Amino acid sequence: MAGDPEANIRGVAVTWLPNQAVLEAAAAKGLNMVIAHEPVYYHHPWFYPYGDERHVPAEDLPQKLATPQAQAKKRLIEEHDMVVYRFHDGWDQYPEHGMGFALARRLGWEGRQIAPD
Repeated sequence: MAGDPEANIRGVAVTWLPNQAVLEAAAAKGLNMVIAHEPVYYHHPWFYPYGDERHVPAEDLPQKLATPQAQAKKRLIEEHDMVVYRFHDGWDQYPEHGMGFALARRLGWEGRQIAPD
């Protein structure tokens, strides 16, 4: 998502959302790789206006990257030779620990799966 993929990794932070505070805390501890569930510049490649298959490609990333908040993140990432890696779907699908599994467990829906996917 951000940074030089060839960077020498000095330490790893793991987070849900790589916001400014998380990136600053990682940098302060000398951790220059951040593995996150959500993207560093919050952007989803698809826009779902109706919550169904009528989605269209989202084309707002350039506007989001131009915001003062995104520019501050970009400077911090560059200054600390950071790399941000998004590991979204892997965490979501991890058996017994992913988001769907955790939500089903919390709601008491374990064992009620109606389809393999």
